[in-house]
Parts: sequence; C-alpha cells; structure tokens
Amino acid sequence: MHRASPEIDAVLAPLREETDRVDRELADNRAFLDERRRRGLDAETRALLHRAAESPTAPESLRRLAREVGAGRLSWDDVFARRAGADGEAFLADAFGAAREHFADADLAPVSVPDEALAVGVDPEAVAADLQLTLAVARIEHDAIYQQTLDGPPFDEPAP
Repeated sequence: MHRASPEIDAVLAPLREETDRVDRELADNRAFLDERRRRGLDAETRALLHRAAESPTAPESLRRLAREVGAGRLSWDDVFARRAGADGEAFLADAFGAAREHFADADLAPVSVPDEALAVGVDPEAVAADLQLTLAVARIEHDAIYQQTLDGPPFDEPAP
C-alpha cells in the first residue's frame, strides 16, 4: 500500500478525525438502542403513540394497535418486542420505512477539498471519491443499526 506524504497526511488529518468522530457517534447510537431495548418504552413515547394513532393520517396498522393497547390486550412494549402479530409487524414496517424515506432524502452539503490540500498536490477527484465512499459507508452503518430494531432482538431482550 502506498503511504501518503507527511504533508498530505497532515491535510487529511481533519478528515480522519471526523471519520473517527462518526465512528464514535455510531457506537453511541448502537449503545443507545441496546439500552432502549433493555428499558422498554417510556410513558411519554407511549402517549405520543396514542396521540399519533388519533391522527386522521395515521396508518391503519397504528390505529389497530392503539385499539388493542387501549383495550388492554397488548402493550406498546409488546409491539416493539415483536409480540403483536401481523398488525405489529405492519406498524413497525410502516414506521421504519417512513423514517428511512425521511432520512434518505436529506440534503448533505458537499465538502470541498481544503485549499491546503490542493497546495500540496492532493487530487480533488480522489478526495471527493473518498468523501463519497465515507458517506456511503456511514449510511450503511446507520441503516444497519436501525435495521437491528426491526430484525434484532425484542426491546425487552438484551442485544447479542
């Protein structure tokens, strides 16, 4: 593997620091979700789900679940622990599908190559390609963490 010159390394150091920061954020998100699974849903989240179910635009899957929860046949923890049958699965698919759509369209400001990098001969196209690769990997990592919520252990069981 070709080693970059010290000047290029110095210019790329902030990018590497940002990549490390993103890795730490992903680890924090993973830990948050693991803790969330252990605790179950809080009262505020349960209340938000009930209010959302009352909206005229709420998905039918959410409305059916809210009726079951209101009647005492299920709890919201049952839903997120994947113990709510087909209605629960439909709601989770709807909810996380909507979240994915919302974040998939997020506009990210392009990152320009620092003038210092250009001054020492860094190829801007190579840097842009590296930035796009970093962004793609970050999205894959992000999606994988949140996919665990659908495919991973129920909220009341510890993650492996």
